Amino acid sequence: MDVLMATGQKLNVLNGTTVKITCTFVSCYKMEAPKFTMNWTYQETRNDTEEIFMKFYSKRGMVPLRSDRFGDRVVFVGNLEKNDVSITLS
Repeated sequence: MDVLMATGQKLNVLNGTTVKITCTFVSCYKMEAPKFTMNWTYQETRNDTEEIFMKFYSKRGMVPLRSDRFGDRVVFVGNLEKNDVSITLS
């Protein structure tokens, strides 16, 4: 599976604004929600541990996890039927 982020590797955003982080994936296999697994993670530097802040559950869909860093500011805005796992961060 290939994951494509429209923003490249760096994204500059002003504090207090909302940004959409576009992310789509391409696979040679048909996406089946009951078998699909996806985690959004954040890692401040390469030496830091990754923090999972959003997770896909087959029965509940994409669910934001409570995070000290992001709180409730992360919202899933993608569409799995279109291989889109984009989020907004406000």
